[in-house]
Amino acid sequence: EPYYVPCLLWIPQYKLNNLFYDFVEGLSLGIMLVPQALSYASLAGLPPSYGLYTACLPVMIYAIFGHSPHLSVGPEALVSIIVGDTLSSSGHFSGATEG
Repeated sequence: EPYYVPCLLWIPQYKLNNLFYDFVEGLSLGIMLVPQALSYASLAGLPPSYGLYTACLPVMIYAIFGHSPHLSVGPEALVSIIVGDTLSSSGHFSGATEG
């Protein structure tokens, strides 16, 4: 049902003349989001790959299931600090090295 998967409503009506502008927007989002995600992962004391997961997956999922065009999804500084503090105090994770 299109209500649960909103992209089924807008994809058939998508205008191809917007493709270039959407590509530029996606490129600018990636240029901003990748370094931000890497730094937030290190802020949380996690490997950089975790930051990339938290940056990419919510955006992809929201593109399929999201309703609002004015919503920001992805990692945040406060959440990164809280996660890093919780993981380091619980002993589940120590350090930002992969392996």
